[in-house]
Amino acid sequence: MCAEDACPMAGRCARHANYLEARETELSLRLLNTSLLNITTEGCEYIHIPQQVSVARGFMKMHGSVPSGAVRNLWKSFPHCNSRRQFYYMRDGRVPLMPEHQRDILDFFAEHGADMSLGFDSYQEVTV
Repeated sequence: MCAEDACPMAGRCARHANYLEARETELSLRLLNTSLLNITTEGCEYIHIPQQVSVARGFMKMHGSVPSGAVRNLWKSFPHCNSRRQFYYMRDGRVPLMPEHQRDILDFFAEHGADMSLGFDSYQEVTV
């Protein structure tokens, strides 16, 4: 936990809030070495500021436009995919695709001859 009271982002830091809560309950604490923290005027690297991103859901149209000879076992070389089940969850839109994954998937389909004008099935704005 972070005990750095001088951090300009201490009021928004989850680690600092946990430290304050633990200090009030008198728990024994394991602290980060504050001299090794990289604290700048913007705060430390542990601060998470929520932001809106556009996630894609599904790519059934693109998958359907891949030439039939290139479709067999496509999931084995698919980016960010470890299993056939995960591939089909991504394809059907059950798994949201973050912007960095979207770029890799678009590049993958372009290499395999898909119709790139179809794009992803839908988009959704989420806070991460």
